[in-house]
Amino acid sequence: DPVTVLAIFAELNVDVDLYALIFGESVMNDAVAIVLFESVLSYAPYKNATFSAVGFLSCVGQFCLTFFGSFFIGTVVGLITSMITKLTRLCDFPVMETSLFTLMSYSSFLLSEAAGFTGIVGILFCAITQAHYTSRNLSLDSK
Repeated sequence: DPVTVLAIFAELNVDVDLYALIFGESVMNDAVAIVLFESVLSYAPYKNATFSAVGFLSCVGQFCLTFFGSFFIGTVVGLITSMITKLTRLCDFPVMETSLFTLMSYSSFLLSEAAGFTGIVGILFCAITQAHYTSRNLSLDSK
């Protein structure tokens, strides 16, 4: 269980890179499992046949569409958050800045779900994008 391993790593003060690697693997594993589950459900109409190439390709297509659609939405929302924090003076209002940051993250989840994709993958890539770009624009109080 990654949660147990991460808790032990935190107690032992393990190297940050190893901690990040285990954490990243567990998050991506969960996200891919959710998308793969939804893709396999798209194979259900073809259950009468032992194997159907059309059903298999439909399943693979559904996986790619769901994963990359969620990836796109999450990344775009993360970039929008970055641009808003960079081009405005929100750093003068730390509470508003933190609220916007949280609401934009949640909006990536909602947009992904509303579009028929997976919100977990959307919010994952929104967080990755925000960590890389938006964190540089945040005030010290918001960080």
